[in-house]
Amino acid sequence: MTERQPLILKGAFENKNTSSDSANNNKGRLDRLSYNIRRSPSNLTSHIEKIRLIFDMGDSERLYAAVLDLFLVLKNKGRNLRYRMLEQVKYKLTDEQYRSLASLLESKNADFEKLPPTHFSMLGAGLDGSTTLIKITGTSDKKVRNPLIEARDCIEYSQIEEARCILEKAILKNPESEELHLELLEIYRSARDVENFKNIMNTISFIPKTTVKMWKQTAAFFFKH
Repeated sequence: MTERQPLILKGAFENKNTSSDSANNNKGRLDRLSYNIRRSPSNLTSHIEKIRLIFDMGDSERLYAAVLDLFLVLKNKGRNLRYRMLEQVKYKLTDEQYRSLASLLESKNADFEKLPPTHFSMLGAGLDGSTTLIKITGTSDKKVRNPLIEARDCIEYSQIEEARCILEKAILKNPESEELHLELLEIYRSARDVENFKNIMNTISFIPKTTVKMWKQTAAFFFKH
């Protein structure tokens, strides 16, 4: 008797006609999902959607990283989900990538540090989730339009570039805002946008003390690769 799959996976890897999707749309969706995962690592729906998107794109390195992030979140839980996911994507992974992920299914005390490194991972080694995840706070009491809210609205519609531009302009006008710094740095890291990170780093006039560590971590993240 065939074991039923969870509803969340139903149809996730069926062949579909994606010819109408442009490369820019895929990049926008990928950036949005990466951003969402970094803000809310336990959101399994974002993980599954990201794996599905990269599977269709055929990028084995990013696919390995996306599955690894799912495994990192689940740890020793959800073995059936991890097994099914790995089996459905394995023929688009390299042999080494597949063996590395499969080894995690056999161990109750998996050592993630021994896995092949990948800089595409949102949650893997080198990314300190306790310090890089965004802290969501209340909305501003100001009657003028809040750039932070504008940027988050853009992100919800996969408009990552627009969100970045809004935050960069806002930071140049109000460099003391900690939230603006954290949100913009999150976009740079999620989108792997080293060029704009370097530009704003050389332009900005002030960095709040509470965000200095985040700026240093982001610089280390980019320049160590």
